[in-house]
This record gives sequence, structure tokens and C-alpha cells, in this order.
Amino acid sequence: MRFARRDWTGGKTGMTIKASIVFAALRPLMVVWYLWVRDGWTNVAHAVDAPYAVQAGVGLDRILLLGGHTSAGFGVLTHQIGLVGALSRQLSKTTGRGVEVQAIADVGMTLRVLASQAREMPALWADAVLVTVGINDALRLTPVGAWREQLRTLIEVIRERTDWGTPILILQIPPAVMVWDFARVPARIATSHARALNAESQMLCRSLPHTTYVPFNPSQLEGVPNLIQWRAAMYTEWSMKFVATVAEALHRETEYPGLPLV
Repeated sequence: MRFARRDWTGGKTGMTIKASIVFAALRPLMVVWYLWVRDGWTNVAHAVDAPYAVQAGVGLDRILLLGGHTSAGFGVLTHQIGLVGALSRQLSKTTGRGVEVQAIADVGMTLRVLASQAREMPALWADAVLVTVGINDALRLTPVGAWREQLRTLIEVIRERTDWGTPILILQIPPAVMVWDFARVPARIATSHARALNAESQMLCRSLPHTTYVPFNPSQLEGVPNLIQWRAAMYTEWSMKFVATVAEALHRETEYPGLPLV
């Protein structure tokens, strides 16, 4: 039987009581395994230049990326062919406007770390903020209640440091298999947990103004990609999956300021 129960945070969760107990027991083992796997990522190429890209055009839309692997340019040597550059080109092509994209990202980023770093950020000059964190949280089995509260905190901090009404887009955590050639059992555990975290993100976004949950499942594009295969063409294809949502958020806020994004 599936229960919608209230946990210690006072919110609802779609996980079964049995699943919650199992995940709590697995968490210490998954954290140790995650730390061991993460050491292997140091051998993978990653962008070393400034996480910034700009496209000329009429006007200027400023996009801020906050997150981990996807925004950090993992698998490529420059952000110009990573998500930062790919999104700037795709968005400019879609809107016909100038675009500036910058990122605050790290491959080891978790939501807790990101929320903490956000508190130290000065005013954020952005017309839209795209959050791409969660892969590491899925691998570490971050508790669902903690995820919900940390995400709410991050959104509140972004609100404090941007203009009221700035669209905040929360990207779906993709399947674990897109990151690495994980062993089957850990990959299935992490992917299952990602679904629980995504469900919480989706519910929270629905309850907040100017906050949108963005579906993103790259494994449907290229079979079962993994981090070793990340390349420029993949970032281009990924950016095409959600550029329309970013453009729509910018347009809606311009045309109908103050209305919630749904």
C-alpha cells in the first residue's frame, strides 16, 4: 500500500514507509560508494575557462545556471561547447535576442552546498535562473525531507538576490546512468531515489510563484549515455530539450509580470 504520510518536516511524501526505511539503511553504504566513485571523475575532462558565454542581438536576456555536472561543463574542455555555450546559442536562436549565460557550478555540487553558497552570493543580475543540481544528491540518497527544505531555502535565497518575479527553473534530476557506468544495483537505487526527489521538486514548484519544474530525461535521446561520453554535441542536444521552457519563462514575465509560471 502506498501512503502519503507527513514526516518530521510537516510535508507530504509519496514514498512508502517500507521504502523510507530501506533507503535510510542503505544511505551510509551509498555515501561511501559515492565518494569512491567520485574519485574517478577527476580523470574526466572538464571545462577550465570562465563559465560565461554571450550572443549578440537586440536586447539582452541574462541567464544564470546554478548546479553540478550539467552546468559545470563536465566532459568538455571549454564552457563554450558545454551547457553554458550551447544554451546561449540555442536561446538566442529561439528568441532572436542577445543572450548572456553564466554559471556557478561544480561537479561535486549538492543541493545543501548550493543553498549554503547562495547565501554568500551578492545581488544576482539575471532575467532567469536555471537550477541543475541533484545528481549527487540522488547518488548519496539525500533524505527527501531534507531535499524539500533545502530546495525551498535555495529558492528563497534566489528570490532575495534577484528582482521579484525573476523566473526560477528547477531542472529534473536525470537518471544516474547518464553520469557514469555504475554497477546495476547502485544505479537502480539512485535512479529510484531521483524519482522521489523529483516528485518533491515538482510539488514545491507548483506551490510557488514564478517557479517552474522542467522535465529533463536525456537518456531518452541517446540510449544510455554516461559521463565518459559527454561531448559538445550532447550538450547541444540537451539544451534543445529545455530552451523552449526558458524562452517561455522570459516571455511570460515580460508580457505578464507578476503572474505565476505553471
